[in-house]
Amino acid sequence: MEIKKHGLSPEVGTYNRLFFTCAKQLKIAQAEEWFNMMLDEGLKPDAYSYNSLISIYGKAGQVESAESYFNQMRLSGVNPTAITYSAMMSAYAQAGDVEGAELCMDEMREAKLELSVQICGALLNACAKACDGERAERWLHEMRRDGVRMNEKIFTSAMDAWANKGEIEGMERIFRLMQASNVKPDAMTICVLIKGCKRARIDSKVDLVAHAEHYLCRIIDRDVTPDVYVLNSMIDLCRLHRRHTVAFIWLRKMRKLGIRPNKFTVKIMEGWREMSGERAAILKELRERGEVRAHDTRRRRVGGHGRSKR
Repeated sequence: MEIKKHGLSPEVGTYNRLFFTCAKQLKIAQAEEWFNMMLDEGLKPDAYSYNSLISIYGKAGQVESAESYFNQMRLSGVNPTAITYSAMMSAYAQAGDVEGAELCMDEMREAKLELSVQICGALLNACAKACDGERAERWLHEMRRDGVRMNEKIFTSAMDAWANKGEIEGMERIFRLMQASNVKPDAMTICVLIKGCKRARIDSKVDLVAHAEHYLCRIIDRDVTPDVYVLNSMIDLCRLHRRHTVAFIWLRKMRKLGIRPNKFTVKIMEGWREMSGERAAILKELRERGEVRAHDTRRRRVGGHGRSKR
């Protein structure tokens, strides 16, 4: 360390600034080295020190290491803060560990720490990762009773737990609650709603394409501009159900809205054998406009067999 070369002793704040840099760049080994050096210097890590290490390991998906520092923090007499729990819950959410996230929530309540939108969202994200819609919906109602400020991210995360299972009824129930709460949906909300339709049983009696169109039109009517990811999801749903005419309608709307198609849009279009004439014409037009490069539309074979000769 440069400061030690000049005969100076680094303080806790010095190491914390190093942890901050490591957290931004996700340098786990470097952070671990600084932490051990800090202990060797006889310095006592504070809440910021532990929070940084917990956050780094959480982002890297190493939940056990994050838990280890969380436990070490408490054993050393440093009280966890709301930021500590937020970092731990984000780690649990990434792993889909609902029980771990719930334990953090219970401890926060017991310590009377503020339940921020980010913390509540992390718990709901854990439920979504675990495809546990029942739990997500139960926690959503508890959060409302606790006076947590509801926003579009909270409702969307709860919907996602149902959407991941393709459970349309649960997803719609939360969407209606979102509207009744006067919370405006965003592009991510409609992505989740369409995803739910894509994952629902294809033999469902519900017209899933019409269902998704209904969501999308309602959100557009509320002045929410869809992005390329939303419209790609809608077009891909049409592809799954072989509703190519509807898919082209949304493709045209995409271009009318000034939204530039991307490689995934082209990949979807390449599978439309039933409308090859119009498909080829649109792909040609996209190339001529420079919206899609020519090589983006070529099929590539992966592997050592069947490579086309140049």
